[in-house]
Amino acid sequence: ELEAEDFMTSQFNAAFDLAKTAVPKWQESLGWNEGYSRRIRLITGLLGLALLFAGIVMQWWAGNNISDVDLGTVCKAYSGDAALMEPQDWLKAKVDYFKRFGAGARPLTLTTMASNYMSFDVGIDGRLDQFLYADPQMWCKHLPQCPAGATCLANIVTNAGTSGTWTGRQISPDPNWNMASGIGHDMTQRIRCGDKARVYRDMLTAVYTDLNGVYQLDPDTNGLWSADKVAIAADRFAIQCATAKGAEGYILGTGPVLSVLACLASGLTLCNYFGGPTTTALAKGLGLLAMAMTLVDFWIISYQASTQYLGSYMFCGSNLAPIVANGLYFDGTPCLDLTSTGGQALNPYLYWTGLMTTVYTAGGVCNIIAIVLFIVSISKTIEVHKFLRFKNLAPSDEI
Repeated sequence: ELEAEDFMTSQFNAAFDLAKTAVPKWQESLGWNEGYSRRIRLITGLLGLALLFAGIVMQWWAGNNISDVDLGTVCKAYSGDAALMEPQDWLKAKVDYFKRFGAGARPLTLTTMASNYMSFDVGIDGRLDQFLYADPQMWCKHLPQCPAGATCLANIVTNAGTSGTWTGRQISPDPNWNMASGIGHDMTQRIRCGDKARVYRDMLTAVYTDLNGVYQLDPDTNGLWSADKVAIAADRFAIQCATAKGAEGYILGTGPVLSVLACLASGLTLCNYFGGPTTTALAKGLGLLAMAMTLVDFWIISYQASTQYLGSYMFCGSNLAPIVANGLYFDGTPCLDLTSTGGQALNPYLYWTGLMTTVYTAGGVCNIIAIVLFIVSISKTIEVHKFLRFKNLAPSDEI
């Protein structure tokens, strides 16, 4: 027992001696023992590192979500119900088409689907990728109200007439939010591509099968469709959707990359082993580039939020008629905080847009403050390097 106790005591003393020697090495590597001013610079740099990390996470999350909105959120704002179009809904459209035009009518295609049931004409608008920018009525299961020219009963369209919808389509009984005109393209462009592709696949399946679910020839291409070919077309649609989001949709998500590099380089400068003139200059350059990119991102996201969305709506508050009625300002501007029945509730789509804008902006502010702190923390190192450079100049170098 005494031998075991002596062994444990010797091991404890060895570990304690190692810890005593490790602390000075840690202090030496960071320069913690170089005086009060060095410690202040280290604390400043560490604080900047923490702020920069928080800013990067906030910007990356918000930048990837502001242009990737859940389709259910859009449908909730459009009709008051978050449900998406399902295969049986497209089957009802197919049945309505043949009832309207007869069993001998031309087979249903994307062109006839667009011209009869959507808000655009493929023959006029050009490419079939106009489905990418179709109004929410294509993506959402419910309509917000009975369309003009149609007959409805118990929240179901009983006679579509020439209203651009089909008999049997459901109308949401829940209040919705009025939509501003002129922003439909921008709004649908922000929808998550996977959600749009799923609805598009269901529509293709309904269009290119008969009423028994058997795939048939495409009258435009004379090719026979199948489940695999529909899946390929839906995948291509998703890729085209992602491409159509454009550079502004991705620069917000990739903008923090420079901030990440600046974070790594600045973190290295806090250690004496990497605090040379090259690493210091790299950290300063990347920090300035990251700050410039953050300001560019600010402009993009403020333009998206203010010009394309929030500028087209109004906070109506608790005003009553004649100033506000049915969720509309008296001049026709939609209220973003009132439903179509006058209920107090924020438009879910605009709420999401505003939330992502706020988070992204807050992250950018954290990045800018962090970069300033980093520049302050390495300023003394830059001065020392300049002093040593001139101190070591030879006479020929001065000339």
